[in-house]
Amino acid sequence: MVGQKVEVGIPENSLLRSAMLVYLTPLLGLFIVAGIASLWLSSELAIFCSGLVGGVLGFLLAKNIARWWSKDEGFEPIILQIGLPPNELQVQYQE
Repeated sequence: MVGQKVEVGIPENSLLRSAMLVYLTPLLGLFIVAGIASLWLSSELAIFCSGLVGGVLGFLLAKNIARWWSKDEGFEPIILQIGLPPNELQVQYQE
């Protein structure tokens, strides 16, 4: 119904795993690839570009993992509370 308030939630461990996936996977990809590139390359620009490529690869990896996790019921939001829209509320006074 339009205007209806619904409160949804997901389990805390699923939220933490998702946050770690989204934020840490691209960062780890950036640092790992840039670190490996610094062993072989002497140009800072090449190392920088390698780090960017690693970040993009980490992002793509996170995207694929998230698609795989989306099939898990632990990541499905659940309805916690449903409220009525303001025009459906009725106040009854007792005298």
